[in-house]
Amino acid sequence: MPNINVRVSEAEKAELEARSGGNVSAYVKQQLFSQNQTLETILHRLEDIADDLEDQHTDTEAHQERPDAIAARDVMPMLAELLLMMRGTVKPNTRKMAQSEITRVGMQVWEPGNQLG
Repeated sequence: MPNINVRVSEAEKAELEARSGGNVSAYVKQQLFSQNQTLETILHRLEDIADDLEDQHTDTEAHQERPDAIAARDVMPMLAELLLMMRGTVKPNTRKMAQSEITRVGMQVWEPGNQLG
């Protein structure tokens, strides 16, 4: 198998070793090539948040029993702000890659003016 060498600072090397638990090569491969797993993890967490929001909306008593339930009024401004920051800072190729992944998993890519849901 061919090798790829990457130069990093001492601090970056130490961080990679700490994050990887000692197997830097496996860690880097996972970070580079397991995007699908990361997206699926994010989507699963978003589904959990959506379930919490739906439970709170449909059953006020359930929310009172679960003080950790997330309120839509708290989440939506944060998500909108993150979306706007990300869209303003990413390179066009990065945005295209992300949108392609969203399409690949069967979701609709959001564009200003689109009504999703």
